Amino acid sequence: MARPQKDGIDYFPHDTNSFSDLKIKMLRAVHGNDGYAFYFYLLEQIYQQHDFVLDLSDDNTCDDIIACYCLDLGIQKEKFNEILKTCIKYGLFDKELYNSDKKLTSNGIQKRAKTVIDKRKDNAERYNKKKSKTVSESETDSLRSVSGVVSESETNFSGVVSGKFSGVSDSKEKESKEKESKEKESKENHHQKDSKIRFADDCDCVADDDDDDFDEIDLKTDDDENIQEEPKDEARAILLDQGIGGETAKTILNKFNPEYIEFKIKQILELNKSGSIKNLKAYILKSFANTDQDTADNELCAFLSEERRKEEARKPKMNPELERMKKQQEQDEKFIQETELLVLNATEKDKQTFIETVIEPSNMYKQSFNRGGFDNGFINVLFRTFLQNKYMEAK
Repeated sequence: MARPQKDGIDYFPHDTNSFSDLKIKMLRAVHGNDGYAFYFYLLEQIYQQHDFVLDLSDDNTCDDIIACYCLDLGIQKEKFNEILKTCIKYGLFDKELYNSDKKLTSNGIQKRAKTVIDKRKDNAERYNKKKSKTVSESETDSLRSVSGVVSESETNFSGVVSGKFSGVSDSKEKESKEKESKEKESKENHHQKDSKIRFADDCDCVADDDDDDFDEIDLKTDDDENIQEEPKDEARAILLDQGIGGETAKTILNKFNPEYIEFKIKQILELNKSGSIKNLKAYILKSFANTDQDTADNELCAFLSEERRKEEARKPKMNPELERMKKQQEQDEKFIQETELLVLNATEKDKQTFIETVIEPSNMYKQSFNRGGFDNGFINVLFRTFLQNKYMEAK
């Protein structure tokens, strides 16, 4: 009997130095450990899908799905959308696909999923080959169906999202050649290390088992191609404002994150408000030349963390007593709304019963009633409570 087809995969590679990855560091700088938990939680959801794409395009179910995710993560929907926006901004998910189809995945996610699918297929084929010598004809048919299950899963995988990630379904031979080509190019260009940066397809922290994502490659990787273009344009414009263009600007843009370039130049301009820097352009170029990648990453993360702290400090802090009063006010308003119809429909018999059973037995209530009758605020609340207990609880 054939095994049932399995949706998604049971595991995915998770590199042990995820905290050191630049994109994750920037995500944590903005959202703290909530951002880290959010990203890997969404990866778990994505890898459970049969095509390794999380579809949030259905307006009828999207809110419910996000509500469940928020419950698991312990955050509000507004926070969920904030962190997701940051993940897409830094290239952890494909920006173009999400903006057009509201679907979450990336080239790196698809590539790693294919690795697991290929292993699953290889295991099934080895199992079939081992058993084919001893099993009967009928058992062989059954074993072939196991391979068929894997093949069907692989077919689903290779046709994902209208072919957007069709490149990930290339043969292992092609991947091997690409890897050899990368290694060769890395060695040839080793002396140009200034203009290169170690960067994974979408995130170093979940790189493939063969570690080919960690070869030295240009900053503009598959997933970053569209996502990095807008920030790069902004950083390029800022460099041009300072008279830096051509190959010099290109080298800086390839070496550093666009956000770091913007941050660093703004920091230098702030420092030069007094006009103490004689040759500003030379000073900027020297600053970039004397900064290595790790230092730049740490400076940027420290800046983002400080911005986050300032943003939190700007938020109005609610006094505990004021917060309690606000909640009480909300409860009172809800009570008035719920009992308004009961008051409008109250009969004379209801009022008489209220006076006899609630007002008459208490001297304090009688004094309040004598000062304003049913229009007295205190008596009005008592009457609403009386009606609510009589009709709503009975109902």
